[in-house]
Amino acid sequence: MAEIVWTEAAIRKIEEIGEFISQDSFQRSKDFINSLVDKTKRLSTFPFSGRIIPEFNDEKRRELIVEPFRILYIINNDQIIIINIIHNSQDFLNNQ
Repeated sequence: MAEIVWTEAAIRKIEEIGEFISQDSFQRSKDFINSLVDKTKRLSTFPFSGRIIPEFNDEKRRELIVEPFRILYIINNDQIIIINIIHNSQDFLNNQ
């Protein structure tokens, strides 16, 4: 099983998403953030279950889609590094 590691950028982003959603509903914010985190947990067992990030076409750079977000991660030996979470509408290459 691989260890899941969150970068500071990914943690900051998940906090920003939670704060934004909580402006409308604290419970909805909590539920959505929990669903984002839960989706990443399966990566410890199935690291290649996400799709290859099209902008890189690199087998070890992958993403999970949790509408409307992309959870970007890198497979690094026995670690899954969650590098960032971006909105689908963002231009990934210009917002790193």
